[in-house]
Amino acid sequence: MRYIKWFASIIYLLFCNILIVKAQEKVALTTDRDIYIAGEDVWFGLGALEPCSNNNSQLSNVLYLELLNKKHVPIVQLKYCIEDSFVQSKFQLPDSLSSGKYYIRVYTRWMRNRDVSLFATKSLDVINPFVKNSMPKGDHYHLGDTVFCYVEGGKIVPDIRNKVILYACDKKGNPIMLRGSIQDGRSNILHEFVTEESGYDVVNIIPNKLNKYILSYGDEKVILPPVSNNKYLLQLKDSYDDIVFKINGFCDDNMRLDILSTGGHYLRTYEIPNNGIVRLARNEFQTIDMYALLVDDSKKIYAFRGFSNLYKENQLSISMDKEKYGLRSKVNVSIRNVSALKHLSVTAVKTCLLNKTFNNINALSADDKMLLKDKPDLFLNDSIILPEIEGELLEGKIIDLDTGNAITNEKFMLGFVSNKPALEFSKTDSLGRFRFVSNRYGDEEMVIQPKSTDTTSLNYKVILDDDFSTVYSNEQVGDLVMDSIQMQSLNEAIINMQINSIYGEYKTELEISDSIIKNNSFYNNPHYIVKIDKYIELPTMEEVIRELVPLTSLRKNQKGYEFKVFEDYSLYPKYAKTLVFVDGIPIKNTQNVFDIKPQDLERIEVVNLQSFLKDENLGYLLCFYTKDGNMADMEFDNRIFRQVHKGYNSEYEFKSPDYSDPKLKESRLADFRNVLYFDTVDESKNGENYDFSFYTSDDQSEYTIVVKGIDENGNWATGRANFEVTN
Repeated sequence: MRYIKWFASIIYLLFCNILIVKAQEKVALTTDRDIYIAGEDVWFGLGALEPCSNNNSQLSNVLYLELLNKKHVPIVQLKYCIEDSFVQSKFQLPDSLSSGKYYIRVYTRWMRNRDVSLFATKSLDVINPFVKNSMPKGDHYHLGDTVFCYVEGGKIVPDIRNKVILYACDKKGNPIMLRGSIQDGRSNILHEFVTEESGYDVVNIIPNKLNKYILSYGDEKVILPPVSNNKYLLQLKDSYDDIVFKINGFCDDNMRLDILSTGGHYLRTYEIPNNGIVRLARNEFQTIDMYALLVDDSKKIYAFRGFSNLYKENQLSISMDKEKYGLRSKVNVSIRNVSALKHLSVTAVKTCLLNKTFNNINALSADDKMLLKDKPDLFLNDSIILPEIEGELLEGKIIDLDTGNAITNEKFMLGFVSNKPALEFSKTDSLGRFRFVSNRYGDEEMVIQPKSTDTTSLNYKVILDDDFSTVYSNEQVGDLVMDSIQMQSLNEAIINMQINSIYGEYKTELEISDSIIKNNSFYNNPHYIVKIDKYIELPTMEEVIRELVPLTSLRKNQKGYEFKVFEDYSLYPKYAKTLVFVDGIPIKNTQNVFDIKPQDLERIEVVNLQSFLKDENLGYLLCFYTKDGNMADMEFDNRIFRQVHKGYNSEYEFKSPDYSDPKLKESRLADFRNVLYFDTVDESKNGENYDFSFYTSDDQSEYTIVVKGIDENGNWATGRANFEVTN
């Protein structure tokens, strides 16, 4: 028997690992802009996709979004239920944030089995003009001209040719032409370089292990990383028909070349021939960015190289009916050839709130662009975190406080203090772990307690797992850099934000599409509802039950009274237990119900047919709901686990004024929106073209329309178009 269990465990682990390799996910994330003012809303669109097909993922029903600062401390944490193919919503930046760089990361629970580098991330620049000495000083970003150095494979390997990419910029980060050289420790020049107008240059050096190397330009001398003792290096050879890798370093029989997408999806494995040359046929891969990793059976990475299969950025065509528009005027936009795109996101925003995108990087080949990326960490974690297919998984462990041991094979139930109650059951396993499925919106108090009515022998503690990932990237978030010219433009956006904050309470621009109302009672519709306010006030709960509540009786017992609900119209009535609830929570000591003041009750609901929840026979249900929804401050067993549960957040639809109404157009309410339009479009609604319209505001400024979508190869297709608003 012991060997059978061992064999079954091996099969399970193999199955889980195969499942993770084959069934992976990625998240598509778009936002309305790059730069925000503290206190503003961040609009975003999300979608969970399969890495290869880019179809909507069937594995996960929940997305987790976090806003973090440069120290990776969470500022905002939100959950969203994927009810359609995507999520569109917004959150407000705290007005206490300091100016600086922040970033959003989004992931599913299933993605936590992989490295955090695979989470969807987006950097945000936040300006807070209301905090003293908080404004960025971009003019002092670099003391002078600066050269950045990127080495193929992330290290310098001795005695072979090493490819090095250099990027030169001025103190404001703009690309420049710059002359310099790479020297050894004795000031012997190995290579002279002159960067192009794009700021880039590609050089090759053959270093010696005993030497150190220096990057010299102007009066600056910068020591390059030391020559590595690891002699393994993956080099990409020039070839049009095939993708050719030269592997430097002796490879054992257990070493191989794995090809993965940048999203961590395993694509192919290649054996390493004696000559160290591996050829990949281009027609066997999609036109996407990929990683080649030299690994062994223990998953150790000896060398890596990013590369691209003839990837070309897909540019979308945007057309407008005009180039200039008046105040509160209609803008008609058409985006062409979008039928094959998924997760299409469109925004119209004040131009100064978008970061400058330098076209100079296009001076590099697609393969050399991949050389700028850091080494990926794409392998599996040791433990398996299950996907959330049916809803949010609430997991944890229950221990005995007296012994410290896990409480095993004990059934517990989960409820929420709510006028729309939910009920779930879970039996602890051999490790004392439990698992509930929840689909709740908003913040509610949750209660976890044993199902058994006799818990005198249980002295337990519930330890709940973290909802959000507690693993963070090692990548450093840089400082916020803005020059004085950019800050002048941003001052207009800051003034707009202040004006809109004053007049915002008089406008209704946002419409909630999902809300806490979507929480449903687990028993659906009750058979009888007694609304207490409709009747004359009775002094005690006993009289309320005897006089007002149908098909319910009180029977005397040793502790006081016992509730009994019975069937009315059945020819063969069944007798079963009655389960009593107060504000959605099952109550074991039903005598506490009689302590509730009748004037505090809002209603009583009766379910007088036996209720079944999965394999649980709940019997008849008698549910009391208080006006304040606080369980009438009822005293609980102090062992019962009570904690606020943060459920799903609402989705929002972006709404802006419709100035086709003459009264609204002539309104004296100021309109100084920084964002004129934002929408995330379901691909099923995409035609050959996507047409939309919106109205300008009272701000005379330059605006940019930004469009992003995912093509059939999983690459982002993008497009931008500018227009001007004048009086």
